[in-house]
Amino acid sequence: MTSLREGEAELLDDLLHQNAVRFRKGRRTMGLIEPRSGEQAKLLLTLARAGMKGLVRVPHDPTRAAALHRTFKDWLEERDRVLNQLIGERTGDEELQERVFGLVTQQLALT
Repeated sequence: MTSLREGEAELLDDLLHQNAVRFRKGRRTMGLIEPRSGEQAKLLLTLARAGMKGLVRVPHDPTRAAALHRTFKDWLEERDRVLNQLIGERTGDEELQERVFGLVTQQLALT
């Protein structure tokens, strides 16, 4: 079980941390997760960027983690496509569309 932190998530792959996910607020590091595989790291990064916080379980098997990552990413892209379509049907103002999309996705954050 892994705990996703507050802050901007980024993939970290350097000499000290291989396939890690770092959480930052500004220049300050809020947390670091070092999963067992790159597939787990990609899944955790996508979950964090989708707004999920707190404890999450990810598959230990890299093949299953990669399959879950693809499935979740596809679902997220479809959700965003539908939201953009619905918002676009209600207003033609692109700036307003962006603001509404941001507010709606914030409310839909996976906590």
